Amino acid sequence: MALKIALTEDTAQDVVARIDAAFDLDPDRASLERVRRAVAGRDAELPATRAMALLFTSDFPNKHRDFENVLADDQAPELSRRVAAVYLGQLQTPEALEALVQHLDTHDERVLSAIVRALGAAGGRRALESLTKLEPNLPPSVTDEVAIACAFIAYRIGVEGHDLPIPADFLFIDVDESCTGNLEIMPAGRNDTEFCLRSLGRRPFGIELAEYPAFQVRCQRQVWLFLPNRVFVTESALVRITSNRAILGVVASRNQETGLYSLAYVLLATPLKDGTVKIVASRTNGQVIFGGSARLDDAGLQISLRAVTRPGAFGVDIEGTVENGQLRIHRAVAARASQDHRLRPVPERPLAE
Repeated sequence: MALKIALTEDTAQDVVARIDAAFDLDPDRASLERVRRAVAGRDAELPATRAMALLFTSDFPNKHRDFENVLADDQAPELSRRVAAVYLGQLQTPEALEALVQHLDTHDERVLSAIVRALGAAGGRRALESLTKLEPNLPPSVTDEVAIACAFIAYRIGVEGHDLPIPADFLFIDVDESCTGNLEIMPAGRNDTEFCLRSLGRRPFGIELAEYPAFQVRCQRQVWLFLPNRVFVTESALVRITSNRAILGVVASRNQETGLYSLAYVLLATPLKDGTVKIVASRTNGQVIFGGSARLDDAGLQISLRAVTRPGAFGVDIEGTVENGQLRIHRAVAARASQDHRLRPVPERPLAE
């Protein structure tokens, strides 16, 4: 696959990002040498961040080393180092994740922040152990980010401890019944699901997302897609939700202008001693937007979700049942306006029978 990049107003150059059978296999023409020089900051005409984007899409197997070299270079621009950390996290290979772990000792706090966020989105047990060990000595400016990253990793690999730094008891918004609109929740089309998966890229938040079932949520002009973690798409696998912490899936938001999807929320499940499961929908920065509970019974997985109090929040109330891969909605309403002035504790309501 050849991409044409404009270097100046008068010049352009083809960059062969991927080699395929239809390409004239000329090693000189296919060389990524100029892109890799630009990644290292040695080509003034091609910005390093643009070069990193090109290298990331390429089929060069050792690109993680180029990104690591940028990350390790204290003299490199801070932006380049942060972007290199992002791409290492998105690669998700053992070598790329190890490179991130190895550079947790960086002295630049903004670069360190980028490393921590990348590990939170893709790291495993090794990253969790390293972050936990270093946490007492890390600068205060990244303390919360480290706690959030550790929580995401712990849910991904299913270990106890490392909760999100949030209040134990949520304050929910009680939806004003006099001013509500329906939320449309329906099975997502296969083409929409495929497009969403392609928009999100490889293994968002370190999990494999199921192509089916997926659900579309519409509220006025806003469109979201819920994609479940593939390990929970079978009925028998639902039992695991009541026994192990896990990432249930992700919610992606569709851009109204471009149509592309981006990661909006990560759904986390925590089994409780009474047999219910606490569910939170968190942004990637750790802010909880929705909360609720689930219970598995003979009729399937009973789910209840509501909006959590925060500035500018809208009331949302969803109840449904998941059974045999099908979602039945019993209630789905949203407030038509912000309800900040109505914020108050709301007791847990029994799940729909």
